[in-house]
Amino acid sequence: MSLSPNLRKRLPAAWSPECWSVQYAFDRFQVWRYRRAHADLPWLTEGANEILIRHITPEDRVLEFGCGGSTLFFARHCQRVVSIEHNSDWHRLIANQLLDANLEPKVDLRLRPRESYAEAAKSLPDQHFDIVLVDGIRRAECVLASLGKLKPGGLLIVDNINRHVPNDSPGPGSLRAWDPDDSEHIQWQNLQHQLANWDQVWTCNGVTDTLLAYAPS
Repeated sequence: MSLSPNLRKRLPAAWSPECWSVQYAFDRFQVWRYRRAHADLPWLTEGANEILIRHITPEDRVLEFGCGGSTLFFARHCQRVVSIEHNSDWHRLIANQLLDANLEPKVDLRLRPRESYAEAAKSLPDQHFDIVLVDGIRRAECVLASLGKLKPGGLLIVDNINRHVPNDSPGPGSLRAWDPDDSEHIQWQNLQHQLANWDQVWTCNGVTDTLLAYAPS
């Protein structure tokens, strides 16, 4: 379905042409049904969650950029979570949920301004975390800042990867080609080179995509 330029301008940016199809409506419903049935799991693709569940252990240490349901999930199943958040209202909401669930002692929930969001990882020890989840702002910078924080064999998870790396995913907002004038695209291209020897699994649910990459042992 082709949208007129004037109509497209009046629609939210996330409503790309991919949203206007029967397949997308079906995929969106499937995602809604999955999340409703698995409300305690992170908002990743079903395939990504299946891999994550097999991977995690009670001894794991987790670093995440962007707190949310994943913060509570990791706090329930892992030893320790460091979570970086830039939105003060969302930070407060998740902090209260952690308190209500008696999970607050297991989580170091840090509020950082947008300007120094990714830099929050610098003070953390190297090769310390078993899992890193990047699901917040400034994702390329967060991935770059996190690579040295993962243990050998550790798991890096990047949600909505289809919006940052060229692909043929049907999900709305999927990136189709690099823009040589976009500084973030240049960062992602550099990251691709750094992750070239990492085992990678790209998962898709028709709405969004999640990348899982394993640090070399």
